[in-house]
Amino acid sequence: MKGKVYSTGFQDWKEAIEKLDGTEPIEITKDFFDYFLGVLPPVGWSCLVALANGCEVKANFLFAEGRDYKRAFWITDGSYFAGRTNEINKA
Repeated sequence: MKGKVYSTGFQDWKEAIEKLDGTEPIEITKDFFDYFLGVLPPVGWSCLVALANGCEVKANFLFAEGRDYKRAFWITDGSYFAGRTNEINKA
């Protein structure tokens, strides 16, 4: 992935979600990754997507709840990442 990636460094769930809603991708924990993989069926699998900051990544899966931005989740070199796309999910 080209571009900046910021570590979540979040202290609580609310802070983590706020960072995930931003335009820059974030580094996340495996537990955070697994939660979003399991909470609802993914809206996409193993696909190349453009993030809100313009970077392209190969997402392991895409998550969206209702009519909202799709969020990409991927693993690179054993680290977990997430980022918002500019694509709206069709609920």
